[in-house]
Amino acid sequence: MGHLHPILPQILCFTEHHAHWEELQQIFMNDYKRATYFCRTSYAKGDVCIYVHKSLKIESEDTENYCKEKDLEACATKLTLNSTHICVITIYRAPSGNLTFFINNLDSILRNLYNPSLEFIICRDINIDYLKNTD
Repeated sequence: MGHLHPILPQILCFTEHHAHWEELQQIFMNDYKRATYFCRTSYAKGDVCIYVHKSLKIESEDTENYCKEKDLEACATKLTLNSTHICVITIYRAPSGNLTFFINNLDSILRNLYNPSLEFIICRDINIDYLKNTD
């Protein structure tokens, strides 16, 4: 089977995939493996996950202690591409999420993962209306 584009993306980041943990375990994509994820247990919708090309060696990072449904949903994985060390983070914040919690815990995640030799890619859907107080 051919592809529209012969060069596939190496990393796929999803926000608001809306799948429960059990459903996510049943999702398979040719040429990709699930690297890491965060699934809600109390509320519907939301959620984040990262898939990477099956040829990549990954190291998933634990971000769950920083997460709170709606306020900050995050997952992260580290990998090496062409001798460049990369940390990919996917984050979601619901429009009704607490902005202070989001900022404080995102800062904690970044401080925890920081390494001077590491490049960061942050994929996000953060729903912040800067003209309105969201707390």
